[in-house]
Amino acid sequence: MKKLFSNSIFIQTNQADLEQLLLNAFELSKWNYAISNIEKIKPQTYAIQQNQPAANQAEEIRVFKEDDRVIYDSTGGRIEYRLEFSFLENLEKIELRENFFVTSDTLIFPETLFTPIIKHAFNQNLQALKRLAEQKNPTLR
Repeated sequence: MKKLFSNSIFIQTNQADLEQLLLNAFELSKWNYAISNIEKIKPQTYAIQQNQPAANQAEEIRVFKEDDRVIYDSTGGRIEYRLEFSFLENLEKIELRENFFVTSDTLIFPETLFTPIIKHAFNQNLQALKRLAEQKNPTLR
């Protein structure tokens, strides 16, 4: 497994609510606008379809909690990866950090081209996640 990048963002919410939002795969399309369909295929595992051009038009994502992290393991697409979310509580804000790891030995795209593009796309998703989490918990704003 090779780490390609990290992103982080501050969100005005609490850790428990943010964890629950991340663990609910059916909420994904509310903060990743490229997702068009989510179907549960087995416990903790979901088939994801994208409606926009993406490295993975279709993939299976296993969503689970390990220690104090929420983890998305993606398989079945052109790029297999792990996305780990970790939390650092700071007063009424949470610093949410995502670490992106490639889990397969080979990338189908050159790493120097792929990494900045995917890092930017995942950062945009974090911005949307922030808006959603803060809307769901308006008392902390």
